[in-house]
Amino acid sequence: MRQGVNQKFLRLDYFRVYSICSEKDEYGNDTAVEMYLNLDQAFTDSAKYSVVQRELNNKAGERIRIQKIQKHNHSTIKDNQNNPYEYWELEILRERITSLPGISKPDGSYDPIEVEDGERICEDVTALYDPKTCIILIYRKREALSPAGIEDVL
Repeated sequence: MRQGVNQKFLRLDYFRVYSICSEKDEYGNDTAVEMYLNLDQAFTDSAKYSVVQRELNNKAGERIRIQKIQKHNHSTIKDNQNNPYEYWELEILRERITSLPGISKPDGSYDPIEVEDGERICEDVTALYDPKTCIILIYRKREALSPAGIEDVL
């Protein structure tokens, strides 16, 4: 590594979205069957709601909000019928419930970040979802929502 160059690492997780349902086999017994779960319609429906309406509490009691949910057409990639490649972009916020961050100044002082009533400090997660392959790519940070937490939200 060259001197003076800061190196940063990104955490990117890839997941294929599955649904597990019960079906009867040839003997009438229930068996679990895994199928790809296409979230395209769920995202289309969710995008119709305002940002405030997309806020919920997860199992841990944290406030979660889908801040951004937007479908994009890739500018250069096309499918076999020359249609633009479509994907979803999500930004999911998790309210920070641990100690609030602050600002460290060059003079040695430290000032906690002040928030007004009703405001919250949040950590964000960005995700891209491919409805053709049912794969979600998640870029997350240390304090952000975990993949299991994202699963609960979805």
